[in-house]
Amino acid sequence: MGLIDSKFKINAPYKYTEAENKLIGEFLALSEVEMYDFWTKIDGGDWAVLKKNLKDHYIRVQDYQCPYCLQRIEVDHNGNWDAEHIIPRKSHPHFAFEVLNLCVSCKDCNGAKADKKTVFSRVKKKFSSDTDDYLICHPHFDEYSDHVKVVSVAGFYMPRTAKGKTLIEVCGLLRFLFKFSGYECDVVEIQKKSFELNHLLQESKDPLVLSYVFDCLEDLGREGKRMLREKRMAAV
Repeated sequence: MGLIDSKFKINAPYKYTEAENKLIGEFLALSEVEMYDFWTKIDGGDWAVLKKNLKDHYIRVQDYQCPYCLQRIEVDHNGNWDAEHIIPRKSHPHFAFEVLNLCVSCKDCNGAKADKKTVFSRVKKKFSSDTDDYLICHPHFDEYSDHVKVVSVAGFYMPRTAKGKTLIEVCGLLRFLFKFSGYECDVVEIQKKSFELNHLLQESKDPLVLSYVFDCLEDLGREGKRMLREKRMAAV
């Protein structure tokens, strides 16, 4: 089983219209407390139209692909996608409508990422377009394949850089170790994945990859033991 490069980078951020820029100006005039949950309280009017326009745009320019796990969700209804703030709104509410802080992601990655830290503390008031200020590979600034390699078929995500490793951890991509073609793993599937990981372990000399593979094997072993215990109990 080989490793394949997965190219992904957003090259066309949303462009606000003149009327939308006026709305954004009103938002930026709010206090930080008012900004904090502004996004979640939008339920109609021009703001709701703007939110939909943002989601529709990023679904289209991302070609129905999640920027974190690279899964494709080829449906036009934007309710199947989550609007994603790369720097969380909880820590930086004033970046809620910054187009370079926005994309769409699958619900699983968005739920796992939640409000986890993605930026160094030096980025506070002014939005940064410097990739070195980010702890994860940034969908707008970084080429995904420079930081993460995806193992074909099995669904392993292998870090190539510290950013890639952080992305895998922050977005919970280890969840793919326990799924195969859409259904939950069984013991046989865990055996197959363990074999594949051991093969990667023998081939790689990269300490970052080796550390990740050891973590994966530990998690797979724990899951396999759990399944075997349940089988034994069911047989009693």
